[in-house]
Amino acid sequence: MRRARRQMQIVFQDPYSSLNPRMRVRQIIEEPLIIHKMGDAASRLARVTELYSLVGLDPATIDRYPHEFSGGQRQRIGVARALALNPRYPDWYNQGLGLIYFFGEQYDTSIRYRSLVKEPLALDYAFTAMAHAYRDRMEDARAAAARLTALDPAWNAERYLSETGGYADKAAELFVEGARKAGLSDCVSSSELKAKPNFIRVKSCDRLRGASSG
Repeated sequence: MRRARRQMQIVFQDPYSSLNPRMRVRQIIEEPLIIHKMGDAASRLARVTELYSLVGLDPATIDRYPHEFSGGQRQRIGVARALALNPRYPDWYNQGLGLIYFFGEQYDTSIRYRSLVKEPLALDYAFTAMAHAYRDRMEDARAAAARLTALDPAWNAERYLSETGGYADKAAELFVEGARKAGLSDCVSSSELKAKPNFIRVKSCDRLRGASSG
């Protein structure tokens, strides 16, 4: 069973509650290696540093605590932890890297990893559509957007960000603006907000709602 567990790692959707606030990020990523008795301290540190760099984080911040990172950065930390044992789950591996490269504004690389996903979800098509739109490939963006709509007609960028715990302002705006460029639903309506008092808003969406109500 322990051997099987090495191949079944989880990437939690909530980047806030999934990380132990009392552990440094280095310890969080290293923990699976310790549990499965892999390597000595030096080799584990080398593996953690490699993973940390792979997900686009600055190794100089590796000894910080989770609360010192934005929502998007915490999600990258969760991906790094899940990848520590080299699990054999290529779909979520490629989805994780696709997300990381998208928010790193490396859109072609993000598309490449998303294209490797064998069973794409609506979110895969959302990221693909937005990445193509940022690269001004509007025909490809429309094609991906159509597939998204077929799978999830009610998908909305701002709602997705709120449901995943929110992102730092820059990442949130990048995501919502990408949805606009790709012709996807970007901001929720004012009426939907009234029913969701804890909704995490995106600033540009608030400005648009204010302009439309005024």
